[in-house]
Amino acid sequence: MRNTLIAAAVLGALAAPVMADGNVTLYGQVNVVGAYVDDGTTKTIKVDNAYTSSRLGFRGEEDLGDGLKAYFQIEQGIRPDDGTSGNFASREGWVGLQGSFGKLGLGRGKTPYTNMADWFDGYSDSGKGLPIYDNKLVGATAVLDSRFNNTVRYDSPSMSGFGASVAYSAGENKDDSVTPAKKSSDGLSALLKYGSGPLNLGLAYAQQKNKAGVNDVDNSAWMIGGTYAIDALSFGLAFQAAEQDAAVDSKRNSWLGAVAYKFGATTLRGGVIVHDKIERGGSDVADSEFVRYSVGIKQALSKRTAVLAEFTGDDNKGATKDLNAFSVGVLHTF
Repeated sequence: MRNTLIAAAVLGALAAPVMADGNVTLYGQVNVVGAYVDDGTTKTIKVDNAYTSSRLGFRGEEDLGDGLKAYFQIEQGIRPDDGTSGNFASREGWVGLQGSFGKLGLGRGKTPYTNMADWFDGYSDSGKGLPIYDNKLVGATAVLDSRFNNTVRYDSPSMSGFGASVAYSAGENKDDSVTPAKKSSDGLSALLKYGSGPLNLGLAYAQQKNKAGVNDVDNSAWMIGGTYAIDALSFGLAFQAAEQDAAVDSKRNSWLGAVAYKFGATTLRGGVIVHDKIERGGSDVADSEFVRYSVGIKQALSKRTAVLAEFTGDDNKGATKDLNAFSVGVLHTF
């Protein structure tokens, strides 16, 4: 009882200045699914964090006068299924200024490229999901990181529907004391977009030099596409081209499609990513193409709570076995 009272007093003390200022918001999501997964070798039943990951965040702003505001955001991934989590601010961590000029921030978070990819990722919540960045060229590493560390980011204001975002990540891992010298893993990402009513169009680019601290391994990708809504029906289509510039160059193109239909509190949705063959050293890699797809239904129980059922899978070529997963779960936003 005494520990409970102490904890309540500490939380009250922390909350008091927040409530007094009235400009800090606590938000988050708790999303958990039960999934049956068949990877072609092993069949597993598990309770897992959903692809639309659970998270806990704080954001707020301060009016500095003359139309200028300071803002911050701290968002951490959490795992309600097993209690594990990443580092604090593992998802987003920003502080900056915003005004009529736009928004200028310093910290860590999603890149402009990732922001556009989210237009097509948003329909999948299951344990397997459809990550756009999962366009692997070599080994098990995705072409691009979805978030940049040590970043300076600028977002322009909307001008007749047009807008732009650019982010630069300082690698901060250059080391001349070793042989060979370690080069800096810098990153750059940009997005040009247009939005008007039901239409959204975008062109995004991102690159990472000396990715993962490996000298002379430079990854890049660009994407063009858009989304459109007609009453209860919405759909999106995009093309993505990814490349790795290394001792042996690799390339792969992919097509992305998503569709959703909403009637009342129910949403039917599906999507597909069609990956072409990898081109490595100027030649196609046999049986390297694959298709990833998802179909599902999401039922809103309130403005904050929904249940879902989804089927996702990979259709692979050659010796790589197909992966299938069926998920049911509960999503709650606060």
